[in-house]
Amino acid sequence: MKYLIFIPFVFVVFSQACIRPAGSAPQLPDSVAFNIEYSLLKQLNSGGSHAKAAYTAAKAWTIILADSVFLPFNAYSEYSAVEPELQENDYWMWKTDFMHNEKLYETSLVCRIKGDTTSWFQYIGRDTSILNYKWMVGKTVSANDSAYWEVSDHPFNALNRGYYLAVKKNEVGLLKRVGYATIYIEVSDVQVESYNLLWTVRTGAGEFIDIYLNSEDLSGKIRSVSGFGDETWHCWDENLKNIDCESSK
Repeated sequence: MKYLIFIPFVFVVFSQACIRPAGSAPQLPDSVAFNIEYSLLKQLNSGGSHAKAAYTAAKAWTIILADSVFLPFNAYSEYSAVEPELQENDYWMWKTDFMHNEKLYETSLVCRIKGDTTSWFQYIGRDTSILNYKWMVGKTVSANDSAYWEVSDHPFNALNRGYYLAVKKNEVGLLKRVGYATIYIEVSDVQVESYNLLWTVRTGAGEFIDIYLNSEDLSGKIRSVSGFGDETWHCWDENLKNIDCESSK
């Protein structure tokens, strides 16, 4: 099962390492690209019906993406804490252990540079149940403003979906999209009114959920036809209590 992640960073398939002319190791793509800020949405569960609806929508996505996407994303966040090692044929490798859902895994990230494109390959293993499984393949460009990752499904997942992560950085902010087929969640840090974290969920059936959040005080708003039966915004304040959206302006 594969997942695709679009971050205008392009990846190519090579053996487990990254090639670079003699000198320093290549720079890791920023781990912020793999963070969809779910920890903030979890805090909305204690609020009123509007805030709680945002939490419920996000929770449904974490169930869908669970191990298949969050496991390799969590692994990626560990690479910055270790020094890469130069391998044979001038490949570079980052290797470490990490915990996920109270289980210990080992992971390696290898890369190779060709022109202005760097190809990355992530491998994850756990005792004898998962053996050096190639979980993500990606490419980044030297401008470091975009990337694209293909994410394999969990090896034990019979659905065998194809997921992706795409990331694009421009003058107004960072846009991340993760999903499969025509179903995806999009996260952006573009500023809109008082909100600086925006989530958009789209399904193959045309359903949409938009969530805007202020990351400082957790005030926000949501619109969802399936959740509220209309296409209007439903707001909450910094105390997570339902409010009229006009009063939040």
